[in-house]
Amino acid sequence: MLPESLQHAADRYIELEREIDRLVPQACYQACRECEGKCCRAGMANQTIRTWWLREISVRVHGTWWPGDWEGRAGCVALTERGCLLTAGRPINCRIWYCQPWLDACRGPWEALFCAFLCELLPRTVRLGPQLSLLDLTEADGPRHARLIARRIEDAHELLGRARTLVDDAADEGMRLRVAFELVLGNPGMLQPALCERLLADLCGPQARR
Repeated sequence: MLPESLQHAADRYIELEREIDRLVPQACYQACRECEGKCCRAGMANQTIRTWWLREISVRVHGTWWPGDWEGRAGCVALTERGCLLTAGRPINCRIWYCQPWLDACRGPWEALFCAFLCELLPRTVRLGPQLSLLDLTEADGPRHARLIARRIEDAHELLGRARTLVDDAADEGMRLRVAFELVLGNPGMLQPALCERLLADLCGPQARR
């Protein structure tokens, strides 16, 4: 169980995960369903089971969800017929996949950029510092970083609020451009090849793709 100093931060992390999942367009989820779980490889959920923070987050929502023989299972132990059972504490590795079919399901460049941001937000949030990751903390040393953890999660909520400008129908192009520059400058890793190809296709036509 998480200590009292981290209870609120854990709840806010769960809210952040669920808000991200809610904001991903349904067309992207459909692209994942048609892909039939190629990204959900064996052992993907092991990160949650072995990592103190993700394990505690997942147990807070789902209880002890993994089977006793999880290490010997052939597939991902979190993958069910209806998709991933983890609505909280999902492995960070599962958050950073935005392939070409997934981005192609987005309606235009702003939605594609927004979806790439959603994929990168939690990986960015768990980076507590240049040499410190929330995923490396243990039950013993986690409470020492409670304030930093809480601040990183609140910063992520605030950043998500600003990023929603990209898909806000009331926002003008200037507002979207300012937010886009802020997001990319803050996390250049967003510009993975799949996103760059999608943006080029929107700006220059499909012939711009390799």
